Amino acid sequence: MQVAFLFAVGSAIAWPLAAIAIRLTARSLPPGAAYALAFLVLATTTIGVTSGFYALWYRDYYADWHATVFTTEWAFQFAFTVGGAVYQFLVLGLPMYMPVGFAGLFAASFLLARTTR
Repeated sequence: MQVAFLFAVGSAIAWPLAAIAIRLTARSLPPGAAYALAFLVLATTTIGVTSGFYALWYRDYYADWHATVFTTEWAFQFAFTVGGAVYQFLVLGLPMYMPVGFAGLFAASFLLARTTR
């Protein structure tokens, strides 16, 4: 249930960010290029926001074992924990998007590309 909530929140926050980016850049593009841009931006934004939330959730779990906040050791621990969490999400979490999320990405990209015209 928590994983579904994480994916839903990540997608819900990524949608307006991607829509703004696409509307600012795709106005003068032909329809095929606008669709490709919408697909790329929506996929990247959704994966980025969701992996960012996963990294913060991961970091919150390991915070009890990290050094005092804003020290050099803490900065290294924070950077490597977040980096490891993003990598773990890309390897283990991204395949969870594939069955339904990939079809939704095609449809949402088509919708965003159409609304920019």
